[in-house]
Amino acid sequence: MPNKTPAIYWIRKDLRIADNRALSAAAENGRPVIPLFIRENDTAGALGGAQCWWLERSLAHLAKAYENIGSRLLLRSGKPQGILSTLIAETGASAVYWNRRYDPEGIATDTALKRALQDDAIDVHSFAGMLLHEPSKFRTKSGGPYKVYTPFWKAFSEETHVPDPLDAPETLTQPAKMPASERLEDWKLYIGEPDWAKGSRGHLDTRRGGSDRKARQVHREDSRTIRLVARPA
Repeated sequence: MPNKTPAIYWIRKDLRIADNRALSAAAENGRPVIPLFIRENDTAGALGGAQCWWLERSLAHLAKAYENIGSRLLLRSGKPQGILSTLIAETGASAVYWNRRYDPEGIATDTALKRALQDDAIDVHSFAGMLLHEPSKFRTKSGGPYKVYTPFWKAFSEETHVPDPLDAPETLTQPAKMPASERLEDWKLYIGEPDWAKGSRGHLDTRRGGSDRKARQVHREDSRTIRLVARPA
């Protein structure tokens, strides 16, 4: 009998619905799925301007993608353990799904969180969603990581099977009552439009043919330098 208790799919860097192993597994049996993005500890404020601009637009695009399959992206801010515990209490969710992180801070957070959730009888399912292989899979004969590319590539080519990409779910079942979400516009990740040319303006010729003129200028300067260097003393 299909499990009808909600599952939380915790989104991190995997801002997509296609080829997403954690999302596909959560939705596999038609159980209600809550797609959740957590703005952890206000870390977005430490991002650069381009990163904030990218994150804001990526989340807006992702929200539309979930709407197209009958769901809604849930946004919350704070520490993951507190957010997930609150959401589990609100919805009766019995499982949490995510794609693994591999940075030291992410591994430490996820390991402690998985243990805490399991202690509360919550099923936790993690997947390799962003790498071709797990970092711990390939080791040298001495047990350490590869430091030379050629033997690593040989081992990788012989042992790794890259699975086919997964299709996006055609539809997602929502829980009977979808929890309230924060609004993306209230996060104010990036206000206005980025000035991509800041710092290089005045050094770029953006007119038609500007790159050709700049190339000819560089060529003339290089030729002049060569003549000066080659001139006999």
